Amino acid sequence: MKIRYLIFFVVAFAAGIVIFFACPVVSPQRLSAQIYSSAKAPFTIQPPKGWTVDEKGASGTLVVLVNPVPDREGDFSLPASINILSEPLQGLSREEYIRKSKENLKQYFPDYTILLDEGHVFEARFTSQGRLIRNRQLMVFSEDAAYIITGTALASAWDANHEVIKESLGTFTIVAK
Repeated sequence: MKIRYLIFFVVAFAAGIVIFFACPVVSPQRLSAQIYSSAKAPFTIQPPKGWTVDEKGASGTLVVLVNPVPDREGDFSLPASINILSEPLQGLSREEYIRKSKENLKQYFPDYTILLDEGHVFEARFTSQGRLIRNRQLMVFSEDAAYIITGTALASAWDANHEVIKESLGTFTIVAK
């Protein structure tokens, strides 16, 4: 699949610098036409087409987007999902928060291996419940909070889920309160 890029310019007037970055153009056919807007926190995200929205708040999540068709390994099944959490920065800089988050993941999952690291976006593999898992995690910051958006799937199904997870995470936006 070809990914087209748009170039955006961000001008930091106070610092007098210009930052250039590329942003992939989203393939609308893989994402829902409905944009999810949270009633609990000021953000929106465009879910993958056909995925369900779970706002029950399990494990402190604000929302979990779930593929209704679980991936299978033998008799084990796990649906691909995207979960969104938010927590206060508690005085940490963004860089400190990211570093501590990665350290915590490595402590919780001893075999947690980061495969791609772009600072606030990283991909990893780890074992959970005896199964190899892959994830892509995006951290977005407001003035005083971190939003952690994590797409997860069985490693054996990662190739089938990776691009739509990546595209959906790319639509996450903090909106003005």
